Amino acid sequence: MLRLISLLLGLLLLGPAAGASEPARPTRDSLTRDMAARIREALPGRDVQIAGPLTLGITGPDGDGPRTVNLDRVWNVCQSSDAVSCEASISNFVAASGELVTERPQFTRGQLRVMVRSEEYCVEVRRLYAERSQTAQTRSLPGELCAVLVADAPNTMRLLGADDLNELGLIAAEAWPIAERQTLANLPDPASLTFENGLAVVGGREYVPSLILAADGWRSLAAAQGEILMAVPSDGGLVAFRASDVPDLSRLGAVVEQEFANGERGISRHIYRWTAQGWAIAR
Repeated sequence: MLRLISLLLGLLLLGPAAGASEPARPTRDSLTRDMAARIREALPGRDVQIAGPLTLGITGPDGDGPRTVNLDRVWNVCQSSDAVSCEASISNFVAASGELVTERPQFTRGQLRVMVRSEEYCVEVRRLYAERSQTAQTRSLPGELCAVLVADAPNTMRLLGADDLNELGLIAAEAWPIAERQTLANLPDPASLTFENGLAVVGGREYVPSLILAADGWRSLAAAQGEILMAVPSDGGLVAFRASDVPDLSRLGAVVEQEFANGERGISRHIYRWTAQGWAIAR
C-alpha cells in the first residue's frame, strides 16, 4: 500500500514522490510456503497443504477436515512492519496453530465480521462449500465485488457457512447486519476523511475494504466534497479521491491496476464513483 500511495502522489502532483527504499519483504508465495513448513513441524500427525496464496488446508490425523487457515494477518504485519515484528507475528501464529484446527472451534456473535473480496474469490468459496454440501455465506456487490461472512479470531479469520450460523441461533438475515455493524465500528466514518494532496488513505486496520459498505458516510462525504472516486486494489487499504483533483483518470487507472496485480491480496482493478445508487465502476 505504501508503494501505491507514493505512485498516486506522483500522479496527482504531476511529479515523482520522494521516499526511502523499503526493505525486502516476503512474497505471498514465500510466506505461504514458510508457514506451511513451520506449521507441519508444530503439528505432527496433521497433513498441512497449501490451498492457495496465504491459505492452508489442515487435515487431522483421522482424516477430518481439511480446515482452512488464512494467513492474511501475518502477511499484513510482515508487509507493514520491520523484520522483527514479522518474525514475532509468524512465531505467535505457529504457536497458536493448534487452536485453529480444533474439532469444533468456538466463536460468538461478537466475532461476526464482513470481509470484502472480488466476486471471483466468492465464486471459488461457493464452489468449495458446495463440494461439501454446505452453503457459503457470501453476497455479490456492485462492480465485481463480493462480501463474505467470517468469524474474527485473534490470530486468523474463519469463513462461515449456514451450519455455523445455526450454531449461533441465527439465520443469514440476522447475522449479516450484526457482522456489518461490528465491522464498521472499527473503521473510520467516510464522512470524517480528510484529503491531502487530493487523496484520503485508509489503511493499517483490519477489514479496511469493508469500508465501502458505509453508504451513509460516503453519501455525506460526497455532499460535502463533490464527486468522490475510490479504489480498493488490494487488502492493504482503500484510497478515496475528489474527482476534481484527478487530472487523468486513465493514468490513475493504470496505477490502480499495478497495485491490484502486485498488492498484498488483489481485490479490484477498477476505479469506482459514488452515485445515488452506491458505488459504480468509473473505469
